[in-house]
Amino acid sequence: MIQRCLHGEIDLAVVALPIPAKQLEVEPLFTEELLLVLPAGHDLEQARSITAERVDGYPFVMLNEAHCLTDNIASFCRRKAVQPVTVERTSQLATVQELVAMDHGVSMVPELARRTDSSARRVYRSFTGEKPTRTVAMMWDPSRSSPGAVLTLMEHLRKMKKPQANPQQRGATATRP
Repeated sequence: MIQRCLHGEIDLAVVALPIPAKQLEVEPLFTEELLLVLPAGHDLEQARSITAERVDGYPFVMLNEAHCLTDNIASFCRRKAVQPVTVERTSQLATVQELVAMDHGVSMVPELARRTDSSARRVYRSFTGEKPTRTVAMMWDPSRSSPGAVLTLMEHLRKMKKPQANPQQRGATATRP
């Protein structure tokens, strides 16, 4: 995305930080929690609290290394001295969620992914203590983009981020006791 924006193939993009391109303007929009996603019935589903250390050594389904979310997860795991065992990699977040539902492993996904998931085959849990996060931002080339259009889109994107629901929800609507 960065290269496409730099080369004028796209005018702007919504991305996760950090962005290593000084020629582009970057405006943070919001920060969201990364949630642990488990297959329904997983032994951690009923745990009162889940620390990052508790998932050390678990099989993990991860996005490809080029994906910015992978960097966020890896950074959090390094800070916590946690070594997830990557058993599968994919390029799509929806595929990560499906592989977790099929019990291929666990993963971490953005809270926005949980909000759009209505499946009862996955359970989302928040970590106890320090929580992994990602910051979503908009980037654009200021020499090509209209400032008014950029500002209008930024305002719209900020309004889309609503207060977080209970991250221990199964799917998007059912609540946990």
